[in-house]
Amino acid sequence: MFEIKKGIPLPVRTRQFTPTKYPFASMAIGDYIEVPIPDDKDPEKFEATVRSSTSAYASKNPCSFSLQRRVSVDGSGMPVIGVWMTAKRAKAAAAPAGL
Repeated sequence: MFEIKKGIPLPVRTRQFTPTKYPFASMAIGDYIEVPIPDDKDPEKFEATVRSSTSAYASKNPCSFSLQRRVSVDGSGMPVIGVWMTAKRAKAAAAPAGL
């Protein structure tokens, strides 16, 4: 059975800040970064990891992201994930019921 206890204060909840490895907080709408794809990583899985990070950041901030696997724009030929910060799109109005 469970013992009911009275007067036990609820612990203060502290939020742990987990620093991101990507500089999203320093970016502005229209900014672009390149995330190099490590040689030992599957490009699709690595892109999914980066996409997950952008989604987590965008869920708490007024922005969105667009990602694309590409070759670095610096001419090195290195495979990267290109990440653009974009404005959140307005949600489309729902279609009227019964149509």
